[in-house]
Amino acid sequence: MKHPTRRAWSVAAVAAALALISAAAAAPSVAETPSRTVAIDPAAASGAAPAWPSIDPAAIDPTASDSGRASELAASVIATARTGAQALAGDSLPAAANTVRAHFSDFIPAGTPLLASSDDTTLIALAGDTATVVFANTSAAETALEIDVRSFADRTGAATTVHTTSAAGELVAAPATPVPTTGLITVTAPAHSIVTAVTTGLVITATPAASTARVAPASALVGEGRLRLIESSYAPGKVIELGNPAAQPTGPTGATYPAPAAVFTISGVAALTQKQAVVFSPVTARADTYVISTQDGRVLSRRDNAASDFRYLQLTERTIDDAATDPYAQWTAVDAGNGEISLQNVQRDAGGATAALDLYNWKTADASEVQTYTASGAAVQKWKIHPLTATVASDTVIIQPGAAPQLPTLLRAVYGWGTRFEMTTLTWNLPDPAVWNTDGTVTVTGTGIGYFGEQVPVEARYLIGSLSDGADAPYTTFAGVLVKELQMRAPRTVLRGVSGSEATVDAPVTWDWSRVTDADFAAPGTVTVPASAKSGFAANLVITVTPAAATDILRGPGVHHTVTHMDGSNFQLTDGVRNVSGFSDWRSGGAANRVNPNTITFFLDEPQQVTGAAVFDIAGKQNIGTVTVQYRTLTGGWANLPGTDWPVANPTPDLSLEVTNEPVIATGVRIIITNKSASTWMTLSEIEILGLTAGDAR
Repeated sequence: MKHPTRRAWSVAAVAAALALISAAAAAPSVAETPSRTVAIDPAAASGAAPAWPSIDPAAIDPTASDSGRASELAASVIATARTGAQALAGDSLPAAANTVRAHFSDFIPAGTPLLASSDDTTLIALAGDTATVVFANTSAAETALEIDVRSFADRTGAATTVHTTSAAGELVAAPATPVPTTGLITVTAPAHSIVTAVTTGLVITATPAASTARVAPASALVGEGRLRLIESSYAPGKVIELGNPAAQPTGPTGATYPAPAAVFTISGVAALTQKQAVVFSPVTARADTYVISTQDGRVLSRRDNAASDFRYLQLTERTIDDAATDPYAQWTAVDAGNGEISLQNVQRDAGGATAALDLYNWKTADASEVQTYTASGAAVQKWKIHPLTATVASDTVIIQPGAAPQLPTLLRAVYGWGTRFEMTTLTWNLPDPAVWNTDGTVTVTGTGIGYFGEQVPVEARYLIGSLSDGADAPYTTFAGVLVKELQMRAPRTVLRGVSGSEATVDAPVTWDWSRVTDADFAAPGTVTVPASAKSGFAANLVITVTPAAATDILRGPGVHHTVTHMDGSNFQLTDGVRNVSGFSDWRSGGAANRVNPNTITFFLDEPQQVTGAAVFDIAGKQNIGTVTVQYRTLTGGWANLPGTDWPVANPTPDLSLEVTNEPVIATGVRIIITNKSASTWMTLSEIEILGLTAGDAR
């Protein structure tokens, strides 16, 4: 989601906005299907979390004129506060704006930690046992917000109070309601409104979810178990959970129970994501085969072939070693391409077919069951397996010898299902300071604290050496090119070597164009342009000038046309045929409804040198009275092509107009035509815009 647009706000406009917002600010209600979800993770409320800032009166200079602007103001405050910047004017705000301010300052004391939110228009603050969520609904539709507090250790005594704006412009609190046993609080925000939900009585756990995982050690039958998320390729963002009591009811006729395996959305809270993981224990006797179990040790297996529900899954209490000898409890990961796998039961079914984990009935809603079905390669049988370990990118940094570099203070940990976590707690194993004095490569290792609080290995790589001057940068062009064209197209980087290694780097460079003029490029040859002093190193741009040929720019790539009016879709003005009509501007209505003047415009993807133009109407309606040819400048304005007194009158029945001009740089061209008479319409057969290129003309 994009951040809301920052606006400047006038005093009068804010007053108007706040007066109007009350019409939309009916009391929020419980919604059945939330369209926004945010999760509150108490583990994220650390000393490194940004804090609700002090209030800056200069933050607002207002322009609102409708109810939507007040919610946008709140969204802008949220976006600003999330960066840790100054957020919202306080006592010096106009009185009407105090309603917007109150949604923040009445419930969030200065210095309260702000937690990361998956929604850009939602601010989350946590202080003690109280979580505050401010939601700015900038849309024109009622929007439901789900607040996930499941990561708290105890919420049995917690209650939520929702605050909205009254018609009088004051905050009004709805009666407090207990937090649902599901831990999911759902409210609706009316269109263009601001809603604040304050939940008190939450108890924070200090025990990470990882400590509850019971992973069997390696044995002769299985390797050490590893936590994994099993993400559905058919329902991206949803993973298999084992033993979740909220799974859909399943079972044969007369017996229903929560499906042992079902898909749920990957949580945005670290502790809950960790709980969604299952344990993969590799079977030593079979390649790519695993016992899959819950973190408390229950094993996933398929029911016996003799059972009527042999396709169904079950969770059984048994040892991992015991499961490793049971083909019903073993699953082989078969490559399905594109980083996906099929999880296939080792025990074939009664008919001899292979059974694969299958997202049953192609359902994708949370709690949808997973069972087995005959392996077919179907999308619902494809999965991605994600370890709960991060990858951390590390670039090689080139430094001069003689001084130790500043090691990174922030690195990004990336997890396979898409979570990106900024690690700010980094510990480095510092090398001997002497290593920075000699050319060579130095790799510094260390650890960071990842999304789950785990130790993530990190490294910083340095190439120590001095940079050489730049290598010659070759460039080829045509005789007659303008210096202005070269300035736009010449290379902007050169290669520089690093002493003590074979490494090179692309270094930005600027060229000293004061040394050359257009005349230097009038004939074939070689021209050298040096780097400017501000580049900080020596380098040369070596320009090879080849013989030029005339070309019709309009027949090349990167050309797009528009017309004031055209009859139908037959546009054949750039096909190289001068004596067959390629354009007509007929329209109904006769003489009283002629198109006069008419304009054909060509836009160019890249600036081009224009040296002439030709416009033809041969074997057409013979009704072209005057022609004007203009070019679009580098700044977007239009100017007549130089060297001709425009408009040019056409004294003959047909039109054959050809002109040349001093070269100009154009980003587009247009031809303006007027008629001789309203008795008929106008036609054209060909338009040519001339330029130069290397080699043969197109």
